[in-house]
Amino acid sequence: MTLNPVVVEEDYTIKKCAEILAKQKLGSLIVVGKGQANKAVKKIKGIITEGDLVRKTILKDIDPKTTPVKKIMTKDVVTITPNKDIVQAIEVMNKYNIRHLPVVDDGKLVGFLTLKDILKIAPEVFDLVVERIKLREEYRKPLGKEFVHGNCEVCGKYSDFLLEVNGKLLCAECRRNLI
Repeated sequence: MTLNPVVVEEDYTIKKCAEILAKQKLGSLIVVGKGQANKAVKKIKGIITEGDLVRKTILKDIDPKTTPVKKIMTKDVVTITPNKDIVQAIEVMNKYNIRHLPVVDDGKLVGFLTLKDILKIAPEVFDLVVERIKLREEYRKPLGKEFVHGNCEVCGKYSDFLLEVNGKLLCAECRRNLI
């Protein structure tokens, strides 16, 4: 894991965060409270990724020069503790479909782990990661299959994208949970 991850404060503008991402050649930043970026002990407020810049700023026509990052950051951040191993980290990343995982101990940020970090130190897990991505994509974008609308036979939620799996009509989330 990265022991000193790059952090930004929640009142930084989106533009400033984008500049930091570009300059540091990063895919995400940890967001902390105002005045906390240079403190030794940091509590996570959120996370912002390159994808957030596209989906939550550009597509929604938000002004990055004046809007604070706290307006678009992901607030419910999935984290992991430092006593977990690489396999457990990959399982968490797969479960939540994320590639960036802050490492937190007793509520405090102690590091940052990315899928890229894992593949650098344990390239043997590459095939496992690729296989999981393929399986997830097959359930999200099944080729040659027609979607049905109605209620999922597992969770009961309405969906316009039900597919038959093992004799039951399932929504995308329940199909993903089968993996």
